Amino acid sequence: MILGGVVAAFLGVAAEGKSLEDVARPLGVIGRPPEAIFRSGGPLT
Repeated sequence: MILGGVVAAFLGVAAEGKSLEDVARPLGVIGRPPEAIFRSGGPLT
């Protein structure tokens, strides 16, 4: 448990009070051009 606390001190993310989108990019956004993400209607390819 002490080792977990030490790891969290170095690798932890200050995420309290933030939305998930502020902490990490959504998986649906990764690798797609902005036009494919923000267009309306139709399936995403």
